[in-house]
Amino acid sequence: NLLIRYFICYFIFEIVGYYKFKINNWISREEEQKQYEEVMYEKGITQGIEQNKQENAKKMLDLKIDLETISKVTGLTKEQINDLK
Repeated sequence: NLLIRYFICYFIFEIVGYYKFKINNWISREEEQKQYEEVMYEKGITQGIEQNKQENAKKMLDLKIDLETISKVTGLTKEQINDLK
């Protein structure tokens, strides 16, 4: 009778441990997904800002604005601006 109780307790302990592991693992994966999405979101914003700077620099080049002014306004280097020509 005592041996049966031991095996039942052991079995229940194993099941609970297994599901705790599964739940923690699932939460970790969900957190990883959130972190990945946040990083990709920030990367997208950064790329969008850079693209906007380049588009603005191209427009200013079309308006014959000097490189020094374009560089000050956009934050791009003169070399980066020249590459846009």
